[in-house]
Amino acid sequence: MAKKNRAPHSNKYEHLSTPQAQLDLHLATSKEAKDLVDEFIRESIRNKLQRVLIITGKGAHSKNGEAVIRPIIEKLLRKHEEVESVTTARRDRGGEGALEVKLYN
Repeated sequence: MAKKNRAPHSNKYEHLSTPQAQLDLHLATSKEAKDLVDEFIRESIRNKLQRVLIITGKGAHSKNGEAVIRPIIEKLLRKHEEVESVTTARRDRGGEGALEVKLYN
């Protein structure tokens, strides 16, 4: 039986996991990235956001091709008292090059 043209499948719960804001750290140094993330988390808490996306990049342009920013930011986030969880972003949101962050809010 041939498939008919259908609207793309939608998940009625998608909005519950969609990041409400994002921060792109491409071109930031390690120090700049830490400062930007700290301010971004504070601002997100102030705005009562629950889920945010932080784009760290995959490290493709690093000297050895490995991520430099991501491990630093992931460690910082895991220690942050306002952060409930940190996970690798879904593939359509950046995969290994981004972190999905759930905030206590």
